[in-house]
Amino acid sequence: MSYQEIADDLKCSKSSAWRIINEIRHKNQMARKKLEQMAQMVVAQQMTQMTQMTQM
Repeated sequence: MSYQEIADDLKCSKSSAWRIINEIRHKNQMARKKLEQMAQMVVAQQMTQMTQMTQM
């Protein structure tokens, strides 16, 4: 899908479509980073719990 097709669908200019797409990309990147951080925290917690269990 081209920027022009998206612009036509959104009834806006090509530059507006480009700006909207970049904004969405940026938000996707931020969300992905946040998910990765959360996943790392969960893994770290599980590792800690496993270590505590083996020490009992």
